[in-house]
Amino acid sequence: VIEVIKDIDNNTFGNDFKGSSLEIVVTAIAEQKQVFEGAAHAFYWKPKLRIPDIYENELNKKAFGRFLKSCLQATTEKQLIEEIVKLYRFLNP
Repeated sequence: VIEVIKDIDNNTFGNDFKGSSLEIVVTAIAEQKQVFEGAAHAFYWKPKLRIPDIYENELNKKAFGRFLKSCLQATTEKQLIEEIVKLYRFLNP
């Protein structure tokens, strides 16, 4: 996750899920439990739907980086939920 944040902060994140630092994180999470099977699907770039737009939209990319950083620093479930809501509101004004 720290690498994803660094990539976003350094503008080296790229514009595709495949081969990205985010793919490594999502794959590691997805391998933990069968519950997460298919978790990576949400991060595949869907140009026709324009989602998720963290690959081409710099504001969304930066917001996603801030979200990850805040989640790493969170110490309670409530803080994590607040960060999810904050990101959702930013991406869906």
